[in-house]
Amino acid sequence: MNLRQSFKFPNLDAFFGTSPSALFSPGPSLASSTPIARMAQYVSPTPPIAGLARSSLALGLLLTVLFTPVDQLFFRSQSVPAGTLCGGVAGDLSLFCMSQPHDSPAAKIIAVVILVAVVVGLLPGLTTWLHAWVAWSFQISSPIPDGGDQVGAMVATWLCILYFADTRLTHWSYRSTPPIQPVRSMIRYSGSSLLILQTAVIYGHAFIAKLSVPEWTNATSLWYWIQHPAFRPPQFITEILSFISSSWIGTIGLNYGTLVLEASLMLVFLMPRRAAAIVAVIAVVFHIGIALTFGLWSFFCSMLCVVILGIIVPHTNRLALEAKFANSTKNHDPRITQNGG
Repeated sequence: MNLRQSFKFPNLDAFFGTSPSALFSPGPSLASSTPIARMAQYVSPTPPIAGLARSSLALGLLLTVLFTPVDQLFFRSQSVPAGTLCGGVAGDLSLFCMSQPHDSPAAKIIAVVILVAVVVGLLPGLTTWLHAWVAWSFQISSPIPDGGDQVGAMVATWLCILYFADTRLTHWSYRSTPPIQPVRSMIRYSGSSLLILQTAVIYGHAFIAKLSVPEWTNATSLWYWIQHPAFRPPQFITEILSFISSSWIGTIGLNYGTLVLEASLMLVFLMPRRAAAIVAVIAVVFHIGIALTFGLWSFFCSMLCVVILGIIVPHTNRLALEAKFANSTKNHDPRITQNGG
């Protein structure tokens, strides 16, 4: 496949690996019996929409590294005079500990080059490993990492499995190289399973942790957040949220609605396909709202990746398998109908 074909943007069906509207059709949950062997033999686990998730994850860290001054990324303090946490085997392997002093531009330049390559989608079989190295380096070495960085480092690790031995030039390519290698694909599908589990753990942790916070249980948390000077949103958003919070219905809806959504995302792998797709859409809108309100765009990029890889892609892969078997039955193709299991 030449370079022009690799960067050719696919139509929506090819981008998702199936018809997007089929996501909202009735279907089983991800927890039901999954024909992994058949999927590994006939369906690529990484359609182009998985590439979008991968690009989004890298973009979040790229924005952080590119537009945050080094003295803020690696804040010097009495406890961390060098600005970077370096020590032990993990610290010694960190990209940001290999170049000293901490404000040397070399590590930042290397990180930016790697992350740009991931965002563009180049050589996913190679750059997933480099992306994981940069993500974990930042997570280990930064004295003030946030939740988005922690999520990004973990998900970048599972991406190494999901894109294991991927030989495509870019992750936007939607023509899987025939024949699909079952053993390699089985390994990659294990990465998909880990991402489903990771999604449940992330949202489960967020939901359960909030239950022990009085402000969340009494539905006043959002009011305190929008009043906090460090997190106060833009004036027009503050006015909108203040208006909604002025009624008990709005206050309960915003606060308890967040808890219900996170509980739903924790259990989304148990939901039928249509319900899971609806929850996924609501989750994306929810995270856009958080980004607009509190300016957490790098966190949005990480969570968009989680929603796509933990909910949408596993369902599109199942739909693609269903479509293949439906077509094989209609065309009486014994290669699939007899060897699929």
